[in-house]
Amino acid sequence: MSLQVIQGGESLTAIGLADYVWLARDNVVRCKKRAIQVPDDPDGQPIFLGQRWVCREGDEQYLLVPVFFFVDPLRPAPSFVTLCEVKTLDDQPVAWSSRSRLRTLLQGNRNVRYNWFGFRQPYRLTGDNATRASYVAERHLGACLDAGLLIHSAEVSADGCCFKVGPRGFNDEIDPDQPDAVTASDHLLLACHLLIKAALDEGLGVEFQPRSITCSTLKLRTELSRAEADKLGAALARLSITPPRSVVDAVRRGVVAVEYQPQQLDPYSAGWSLLTAI
Repeated sequence: MSLQVIQGGESLTAIGLADYVWLARDNVVRCKKRAIQVPDDPDGQPIFLGQRWVCREGDEQYLLVPVFFFVDPLRPAPSFVTLCEVKTLDDQPVAWSSRSRLRTLLQGNRNVRYNWFGFRQPYRLTGDNATRASYVAERHLGACLDAGLLIHSAEVSADGCCFKVGPRGFNDEIDPDQPDAVTASDHLLLACHLLIKAALDEGLGVEFQPRSITCSTLKLRTELSRAEADKLGAALARLSITPPRSVVDAVRRGVVAVEYQPQQLDPYSAGWSLLTAI
């Protein structure tokens, strides 16, 4: 989904609202809401490619640079949600912009389109109306689908809730491109924003918990075999680790992805498991 420039002189007749969303320095999803002019031409786009807004992080000011947008599924039209990168006032990526660093890292990597990523995001709803968790999760799932995000699934239980973003196994007409690391991260951030909005409508807050990351490479999807399972078992044996039979059996059945699950945040450490389906 790309931005299109509105040429000067077009008729701007409607006023709408846009959420400018970014990941802040403290790793929190933040949003600036702004009134915008919407073109009379239904094929025109309401957000200028070169249009930038100022945000504040502490005592410093930064630029919000739109990356892409979609129609806001939770607010009456004309309304939009816009993902932004954060830059300094002299148009340089901020040091804490993980999106900018990741995008730079992947540039020129020939394997980018073969490496698929996804996230499992656990969360808890806080407030006096937490019994509405199922309704909020359902509304959030529908909003993500309406927005065109790569939402995979959602779960609601007494212990908490979660949703997944990533490859869904649909045909090319529905999902022509599988999510690389940048795309999956973008969709996760925007899905978190929509969840916050859906929860606020019910008078609830959202407490996000450490997320799991799923990575699927071309080799995992096409080449892993019993020989690979035996090789994995031998490698673990050299480390005096006995692999669970379920892990070896999973590899023999055909692993398609590895899931990394956070165990400790400071210092960070993670465990892993093998997946036979995404």
